[in-house]
Amino acid sequence: MHRALRDPAGRQALLAAAGRHHLGRARVLLREAPAGEAIDRWNAAAPDSLAAVTARAEHAAGAALLAWAEAATEPTARSLLADLHRLFTLDRIDRHSTGLLATGALTARQAAELPALRERSLNRLAGHALPLVDAFDLPEPLLSRLPITTPAYQEAFSA
Repeated sequence: MHRALRDPAGRQALLAAAGRHHLGRARVLLREAPAGEAIDRWNAAAPDSLAAVTARAEHAAGAALLAWAEAATEPTARSLLADLHRLFTLDRIDRHSTGLLATGALTARQAAELPALRERSLNRLAGHALPLVDAFDLPEPLLSRLPITTPAYQEAFSA
């Protein structure tokens, strides 16, 4: 596996590159759109503008998850949160792979590895749902108000 996909910082860098790619495309499309109707110019740039916003939000979410993982003091929690970061970022990178390939930020070989890497990450998390929830160390008063966190959650939703 290439370092950019193995390393959390490398995956974060790829998410940042996806945001830059979409923002750059939106700027070009906006400049190249025919003068006149503002709505036509917006429509030309909107898909990439929205994709840039999404990529930036994904980058920020990944950074927050990575910080949470690094701050975890319990080894199992730290490991599970790192695995969740890996799965999240690999999934997001896969969704942006066309643009990342076009800019050279991702190689064809890396793109081909993404499905298997995502599957391995998912398998690492399988069976660890409760320890993963515990890894987030959410306050009990918050959890006790949510029906899904109770043993009878199915009854709560059918009532």
